[in-house]
Amino acid sequence: MKFKLHSSSYRPRPHKGLALMEWVVYIGLGLVALGYLAANIGDSTSANDISAESQHVVMIASHSRDSWASANGYGTSSLIPELINRKGIPSDMTNKNGQITNVWGGAVDSVGNGTYYTVSYAKVPQEACAKMVAKLSKNSLFSSTVINSTSIAGEVTPAVASQQCQSSNNTIAWISN
Repeated sequence: MKFKLHSSSYRPRPHKGLALMEWVVYIGLGLVALGYLAANIGDSTSANDISAESQHVVMIASHSRDSWASANGYGTSSLIPELINRKGIPSDMTNKNGQITNVWGGAVDSVGNGTYYTVSYAKVPQEACAKMVAKLSKNSLFSSTVINSTSIAGEVTPAVASQQCQSSNNTIAWISN
């Protein structure tokens, strides 16, 4: 009698489902991804705030220029009441009883100074101050920028902007051409 030797009848079954260690790894990776997203949401919001407020400055300056440019100049008082009446304030800015504020809660004003006007922003955080000043000082609407009482004619380099915007609560004014 001949016997055939067969290998055992045990065959490994294909792996179906996840083992405990695989679950732990996937959950860990998911938590790391969520942590990364949560940490970076603030950065994108900050960048959006800076971009939006920079656009607001340009809009207010443009409306100030277009509304009052005359042989008599811009007067010597706040242009905000008339800008509100003429819909010259961006609709997404906060207006509480005629007081315009930026996204950081600081006062926003446009004031006539005879032959020119000044758009001012208060309570601007350090990073936003440096970025807004460097960007907007290149705009042809403005001849100079005042950062925390320091006036700088023409373009403000990023290095100078960072040096002048040292506070967490900066005041910026852009002076028209």
